[in-house]
Amino acid sequence: VVRVTEVRLGKTARIRVGDQAYAKQIRIGTNVGALHLVIAFVQVDRVVAILSFSGLPKVKVGTPEARVLGRALARRITAALRPVATSPPTIPGTTPFVGQTLRAGPGLWTNSPTSYTYTWSRCDASGANCSIISGATASAYTLTSAEVGLTVRVRVTARNRHGNASATSAASP
Repeated sequence: VVRVTEVRLGKTARIRVGDQAYAKQIRIGTNVGALHLVIAFVQVDRVVAILSFSGLPKVKVGTPEARVLGRALARRITAALRPVATSPPTIPGTTPFVGQTLRAGPGLWTNSPTSYTYTWSRCDASGANCSIISGATASAYTLTSAEVGLTVRVRVTARNRHGNASATSAASP
């Protein structure tokens, strides 16, 4: 029969939102030896994760290791909260001409992007071998004579507080 003789909790701390982890050490004394537990708490936005580690009597589990694993879990949660393109950016229109202004649609994204940036590229007729058009960083681009016989594409980068991701449109007609 194992009897609990004492329970000791480590010092308390406030859990903060972010990629940190707060580890709480618990020592349970028994008549056959002490059992050490470490519980790591992680909070990223509204996602809360808890990891627990336990040792055997007389085998201590380290708080530093629990924090490292908690931070690794927080990074994975954060990565899952970055924007993800579910539909690529678009360049609407038919048969573009010199002087026409093309307006890019940002595409569809998950995880509520807070901003978008645009990078336009000039590509060969098949939409490959692209090179970035210097200064073309708005959602709209006015075609020049340099694009005659070529196509253009737009790369949209979506950002939120957890990071960013990019997606590229199909080539223009």
